[in-house]
Order: sequence, then C-alpha cells, then structure tokens
Amino acid sequence: MKKITTIVAIFALAFTGLVQNLSAQESNLTAFLTFSIPNQVTSTIDNDASTIAVLMPQGSNLTALIPTFTVSEGATVSSTLLGQVTSTVTEIDFTNDVTLTVINGEATRDWVISVSIESSIADKASFDVNVYPNPASEYIYVDNAYNTTIAVYNIIGNLVTVVNSNQDKYELDLSTYASGTYLVRVQKADQIVTKKISIVK
Repeated sequence: MKKITTIVAIFALAFTGLVQNLSAQESNLTAFLTFSIPNQVTSTIDNDASTIAVLMPQGSNLTALIPTFTVSEGATVSSTLLGQVTSTVTEIDFTNDVTLTVINGEATRDWVISVSIESSIADKASFDVNVYPNPASEYIYVDNAYNTTIAVYNIIGNLVTVVNSNQDKYELDLSTYASGTYLVRVQKADQIVTKKISIVK
C-alpha cells in the first residue's frame, strides 16, 4: 500500500512539474518585453500578474495614445475592440483599463494596461520629497518618506525595486545598481512625486 501511495505521489509531482513548465513556456511566448507611451513618466511591466501600469504627466490626454512595445518573438497583439494592435501605429483610448491579447501560435495571454495621470502641481505642493545626493553611488536618502511606497525604475521603465517606508528619512541602498539614470517614484495615498537621479560608480 505504501508503495502504491509513493508511486501516486511521484506521478502527481511529475504532472505538477510538467504543468508548471508548460505554463512558464506559454508565459514566455506571450510576454510584453517593453511597453512605453511618448512623454510618459514611468511604465511598469508585471509579467507575473500580466499587467502594465503607465504614469503620464499632468494634463495628458488619455483618449488617443500610441504605445511603443515589443513582444515575444513571433507573437502578435490584438484587441477585441481594435483588432490587431501595432506598435507605434495603433491609437488607443486609455481612459479606462485596456485589455490587450498577446497571441503566439496556440498560446494566448490577456494583459491589462492601466494608464494614470500623476498628481497635479497643487497636490505636490502639499506633498513633496527630497531625494539626495544626486548623482549618487552607494546610497540615496528620501526625506518626507513616512508612510510612503518608494519605487525605483530604470530609464526604460522597468521596476528595479520597491519598498514601503515607515521612516521620515529613508535610506535606500544602491550599491548593487549599475551606473545610469533612474526614476525614484514616491507615493503617499493618491499623491505621487517622481524624481530623476543618476548613479555613478
């Protein structure tokens, strides 16, 4: 009886591993590799959740935006409302969340694209942060960081790290970051401040 139970358990584990491998392969076939909108502040691709979040400057018109993107080799992008979606060509209304489907052979995946507008100047007046030193090499400090979420993006909009701060002055370790330009996005409730920094090694 124990042998039968062991054999069943082994088959179950093998089947689970096979399903996970197939799921991962399908995910790789239907991925957004890059996604951006002209004049954006940041864009974040979450491959696990199949979501993309784009932050646009105050005053942006979300009704007619043309995204630039790349997807997995051999894949195409479509929309129920628009049909085939082409990078740098298709105009999309992002007033509400938009679902884009990446298709590669028989593999398909729905992605939800959310585009929002950063806080107004009036909002920023009541919530501002200071990020220093700039340029930096090992650490940066974020003032007025109590009860905020601090996210760091590279220059193409990929999320590098995100932390929740319960300190008024937060120290962020940059020692493992490569030299380059980064965006530090600090969010408190619905208020967002974005600062550009340079890392020099």
